[in-house]
Amino acid sequence: YLYFRSKEEVLLALHERDIEQFFGRMVQRAQQTEPMQIADLAKLVTDFVSISSTFLPLSSVCMGLMERHIPHDTAIAFKERIYERLGNALAALQRQFPTLTHLNMMQAYALTLGLWQLLQQNRLHQAAKLPSSLCLEVINEDNFLQILNDSLMTLFKGLLVPQELPA
Repeated sequence: YLYFRSKEEVLLALHERDIEQFFGRMVQRAQQTEPMQIADLAKLVTDFVSISSTFLPLSSVCMGLMERHIPHDTAIAFKERIYERLGNALAALQRQFPTLTHLNMMQAYALTLGLWQLLQQNRLHQAAKLPSSLCLEVINEDNFLQILNDSLMTLFKGLLVPQELPA
């Protein structure tokens, strides 16, 4: 608490560190001379999720904290810094994927976080010994990263691969 006013601001700073590392990896990969494919972009996301034990949990927590427990000026400053990092990553990725937009990046983030949150509900059901949910049959610890990768591939293909118009 030497540098932060509350534990919520500590969590926000930790989350910002994760985001900085994530976007840093994106920029680093996009700047390589080897062309990126959609599979590389999806793998970049799933690889980071798999090595960072805090990225998705802090994403989930910070989304809730932002509106209720973080001072307005701190939240706005955080969002501005994240938006700047997102812009830098997007600019680097657009060299590889010219049609990629801020909205597309937010869609990928929402998909990633949403799938992870569904997995957390399964854990809650298991801990409470509730009957198995339909979701548990679809997504679990063993297949989460594969489902995430497949889902991101579907999203990116739909967004980034030019569609042929029917004749």
